[in-house]
Amino acid sequence: MLIQSEASAMPKPTVPVISTSLTSDPELVRGAIAHLLKGLDPLDLLQEEASIFELVVAEVINNVIEHAYANKPGGKIDILASPGPRGINCRITDQGAEMPDGKPPVGLLHDLDCDTADLPEGGFGWFLIGDLAKDLRYTRRDDGNHLSFRMAIGGF
Repeated sequence: MLIQSEASAMPKPTVPVISTSLTSDPELVRGAIAHLLKGLDPLDLLQEEASIFELVVAEVINNVIEHAYANKPGGKIDILASPGPRGINCRITDQGAEMPDGKPPVGLLHDLDCDTADLPEGGFGWFLIGDLAKDLRYTRRDDGNHLSFRMAIGGF
């Protein structure tokens, strides 16, 4: 006889697609991410899961602002987060410049075995994104850049 535990018998909360938009202003990133996390509240993410989600989404948005829009204000960025059977599916779109070579950069971990003065100032973002996000896909269409990925978090 199979007896289900109370926790496994309880259905997962239904969370609708959460979306937000912002312009290419670094000051708006924190608020956009806070809005997404608030929408994901019913999933009861662990603090570590919420932090990983926040880190990846912030890295992507900051890359859009810095590179796709070349730090020019006013560019639109749309973000969708949709809980699914294998995690949280995310899609970030913008109308900025295409990624070099039409694909996300290969995120390589820098050699950190060097003097502090020789440490690189940046270049860690795509390594983190590639390491923490799953099913990373980029396409350029007539209406701009489309980056999608899955965060394997939320008890999925």
